[in-house]
Amino acid sequence: MGVRSDVSFTFYFLLSTFYFLFSGEKERKLMWQAQEIKENLVSKIFGRQIHTFDEVGSTQDIAHSLAAFGAPEGTLVIAEIQTEGKGQPSKTWISPKGGLWFSLVLTPTLMNINQASGLTILVALSIARAIKEMTNLNILIKWPNDLYLNNKKVGGILTESSTVEVAVRYIIIGVGINVNVDSQTLPSKATSLKDALGKEIPIIEILAKILEGMEKDYLKFKKVQNLAPFLNEINQLSSIVGRHITVQLPDKSIEGSAVSIDGQGRLLVELENGETEIITAGEVMV
Repeated sequence: MGVRSDVSFTFYFLLSTFYFLFSGEKERKLMWQAQEIKENLVSKIFGRQIHTFDEVGSTQDIAHSLAAFGAPEGTLVIAEIQTEGKGQPSKTWISPKGGLWFSLVLTPTLMNINQASGLTILVALSIARAIKEMTNLNILIKWPNDLYLNNKKVGGILTESSTVEVAVRYIIIGVGINVNVDSQTLPSKATSLKDALGKEIPIIEILAKILEGMEKDYLKFKKVQNLAPFLNEINQLSSIVGRHITVQLPDKSIEGSAVSIDGQGRLLVELENGETEIITAGEVMV
């Protein structure tokens, strides 16, 4: 068992080294180094393998490549700047210096894609809780993947996966948070934690706090493979539950009242005719 693990890690190390040599992406020195991040971590799995960059296209793309090469669960890819940050659906995420931009590799064995669908909203909860504990700021979750502060967007989560039929090979969780970003560089409907507090926040400290919470919630989620233990918190922190909304779907739009988020992370909407529609993905407008 131990030999197989060593061989697997050596294979990952060699291939990931090959990737960085020929992909054009270079790991460079940052204002915060991998060792400094590790020294602040409480998490046991998340962030124990770290790839740090000053500037990349997208941390998601790098994390995908590393995962395909066999990167261990919890591998963290973090950058000071992204030039091609990803949002949902297929939107660019502005990622200037001062933000927290990272992607995390997950390898949830024995989990299918339907069971894993709740991870996005779970990560949103973990982040909202961590920010509250560290700053006392009240972060709300706008289904399916946005974080809001004072009615402005302060962060978002992008979940991507590689599957074989319905079985999950790996999942990449991308996180973007406007931590110390100057408001002048952001769209008018966005804000930053620095703006709300009137001072900068130590980025390594908030990263460590977020990863600690994410890891605890993820390990609990893996045991039950649904959101049941978290639903009360998720629905309490939702910015849309109980409100009249419009949901833009690929082929239509629907209107109704957002009733709740269920154990698979789906949105339940009560239509005007009294029927309940279950939404797995869509853009919500309040």
